[in-house]
Amino acid sequence: MDGTQNTKDYSYMGIFNPITLTITLSYASMLYGFTDDSIPVNVAQWAIKMVKEGKPLPAGYSIQHEGKCCRCGCALTNPKSIELGIGPDCIKYIK
Repeated sequence: MDGTQNTKDYSYMGIFNPITLTITLSYASMLYGFTDDSIPVNVAQWAIKMVKEGKPLPAGYSIQHEGKCCRCGCALTNPKSIELGIGPDCIKYIK
């Protein structure tokens, strides 16, 4: 996320490989200004390393999903829904 609008201020950084826990930059990454030494890429790699090693993130840091409901895929705009990863209507269906 690179702005204040949680429904549209996102930039493509690269491809996350859940097997190797790495981010691979692509040609599209470069179009958005990301390189191996850019700050957002370094922060993402650092956060992945922390999770991989089972270390807690420092106070004030969190890892969030892309802001869509895990049930229906709609954009989440409410802070609590964003935290939970599911919208207020869909959470009613979760037991």
